[in-house]
Amino acid sequence: LKKRFPYVKFKILEDSGKEIKKEINKLLKKASFIFLFVFLSLVIFLFSIRTPLIVILSILFSSIFTLDFFFLFGMSVNLITLTGLALGFGMIVDNSIVVGESIIDYLVEGYDRKDAVVKGTGDVIGSVFASTLTTIGAFFAFVFMSGRMSTYYLPLAYSIVIALLSSMFIAFTLIPLLFYKTNVGSKRRLLLRFNFLKKPLFFISKGWIIVILLFVYLFNFSYGKFKEEVVKGRFGWQMENNTVYLSIRMPGETEISTIVDIITPIEREVVKNKAVKEEVLTVYKKGAFMLIKFKDEYKDTFAPLQLKNKLIALVSPLAGITVSVSGIDDKSYFSSPGGIGGFFGSQIKISGYVFEKVKEIAKYVKKLALENSRRVKKAVISFDRRYWYRGDNKEFVIKLNKEFIARHGINIRQLISFISANLITEYSMKIKYEGDEIPLDVRFYGNNVFTPERFYNLIFKTETGTFKLGELLKIEEKKIGTSIVKENQKYTARVMWNYIGSYKGSERYLKKVFNKIELPPGYTKELSANFMTKEETKMVYKGYVIAIVIIFLILASYFESFYYPFLVMLSVPFSLVGIFLIFWKGGYSFDSSAYIALILIFGVVVNDAILYVDYYRTHAGEVAELASVKRIRAMLLTTITTIAGMIPLIIGGRGNINNQDVWKSLGIATVGGLMASTFFTIFFLPSFVKAAEKVKNIVSVSTKSLTLGIKRMIDKANNGLDK
Repeated sequence: LKKRFPYVKFKILEDSGKEIKKEINKLLKKASFIFLFVFLSLVIFLFSIRTPLIVILSILFSSIFTLDFFFLFGMSVNLITLTGLALGFGMIVDNSIVVGESIIDYLVEGYDRKDAVVKGTGDVIGSVFASTLTTIGAFFAFVFMSGRMSTYYLPLAYSIVIALLSSMFIAFTLIPLLFYKTNVGSKRRLLLRFNFLKKPLFFISKGWIIVILLFVYLFNFSYGKFKEEVVKGRFGWQMENNTVYLSIRMPGETEISTIVDIITPIEREVVKNKAVKEEVLTVYKKGAFMLIKFKDEYKDTFAPLQLKNKLIALVSPLAGITVSVSGIDDKSYFSSPGGIGGFFGSQIKISGYVFEKVKEIAKYVKKLALENSRRVKKAVISFDRRYWYRGDNKEFVIKLNKEFIARHGINIRQLISFISANLITEYSMKIKYEGDEIPLDVRFYGNNVFTPERFYNLIFKTETGTFKLGELLKIEEKKIGTSIVKENQKYTARVMWNYIGSYKGSERYLKKVFNKIELPPGYTKELSANFMTKEETKMVYKGYVIAIVIIFLILASYFESFYYPFLVMLSVPFSLVGIFLIFWKGGYSFDSSAYIALILIFGVVVNDAILYVDYYRTHAGEVAELASVKRIRAMLLTTITTIAGMIPLIIGGRGNINNQDVWKSLGIATVGGLMASTFFTIFFLPSFVKAAEKVKNIVSVSTKSLTLGIKRMIDKANNGLDK
């Protein structure tokens, strides 16, 4: 364009490519930090450089294999899939850690390097295979999701699954080869050996009944706090927003100079603000649009929100004009002719087949919203699709004096054109003439109130004479309600209000009102679009059941038993305690990403328990407490590396005023669940194993006694028949 029109100055107003580039750069930075955190945690824990270097190679090669897979099968490489790959860094090294630790065990015991590699890899091949399959199996639940849950989270699952399969292949091929070809792992540092835990573990497991009761108490306590005080169900997928949008729209074409007069004071306020990086203004005959971007250093401060509030204050007095201000946070301002200003942040939708009943329920919900908190000053009901409230509109009907017009030979088209050009109103207008209604394209000039008397005195000049409008027409005023809309053959009503207080307080109060609503059969309630719908919540819970069933079946197949999988699955409630506590104490919102994180956690937390139970099963002569000591290094290493991979997501999560970063909530849930699960697996699982063994022995003895009793009864019966 520049070559073709050299005298024209071109400016790019909007370039989404730049924003995508920024997001990718941020993601690469996060991925680099994750890589570094994982490596440093391995160095500190293993007290070595060479061994972590070998283990960390699994991240590099798994990433290459995953990207190659995407390329070969034509899968999209986007922000979601790349983030899934970065999220998996901490999990990718787990398989290599387990294999490496097992090989080092044999090397320390004095085995030949070749024998140590073969035996060490062979010992854990089953547990590594099982732990990888359980994680992948959990992600299989994503296949059954649809809608926006599938759009945002299914590509994430694909990325992690492919990376985990790649890491398992590398753990069984490259890692043993590198241990065989190098002199790594011949000596184990004594600094981080855990034999000192034998006595405490034996002491704890002696009181196994108290330990189990303590865990039951912790679970109930944490769940109670989580249920009462944590805001749940918000749809957390919100991309970073550093822009304010302002729109002014006239209902008809207006002089550009009039629109410029309206927008100029607003533009001055924007230009003088030091936080503004770029301001783009477009003025056209029906209105104006302004896009405001902020400097990076002000992005996570209150400055953008302050300017947004100033703009709302400037546009709110404008009458007869449709205006909106949005961006930065979830709250938007909207004002239209005949309505009231403001976007209502709290909304509940009621649906049903009988309109009067829907209206009655909506009034009941409105009453609930107003009566349960002094922070709600006004609540409204809307029956249309809008997420704002326009109130009861006024409509003016112009009735023309047909006899007078006909008697004086007045041209009706000229008269309607004159009325349209001179009418100043903030309400809808129609002309009734000979039974037909003619809508008017009304102009607005900022006058506050329309009254019929204001233009009854206007002079209309024609070839046949000069007349006052009051002689030619009469204006009637009537109220019209909002439109009534049916969705899926159901009438809908939205009850909306603003909560004066913090955003979390607003969400908590919305859920409180929502939970209090009791509906008759056939009627439904839904939260606003910012929350997960009832169908999405059901979808997630269905995913939990599918994930748990798949994990259990994989474990049952591996252990060839239902008893050992039951012991492994105890890690799921172990992890929930940590998740409940971290969201409660941290004051975080348990959004859609946290719900999805549970599926990830179910597949990951069982890995420590698999290591424990596999050792306990294959070393039948050893006590349960010893299994914790023998596998504690591998458990802690895999947990620490996975947590290390999540830390950059948590500390690097966006701290905007009202938004919680989507990856931050996923990272928080994973960290809380893994920490609790690892702790309880090491210190509490031996007590649960003891209890399970006692129950197993009682059942076994009872079964044998019952079998023996039945056999004796059959023998007696047979003897009686012989006699």
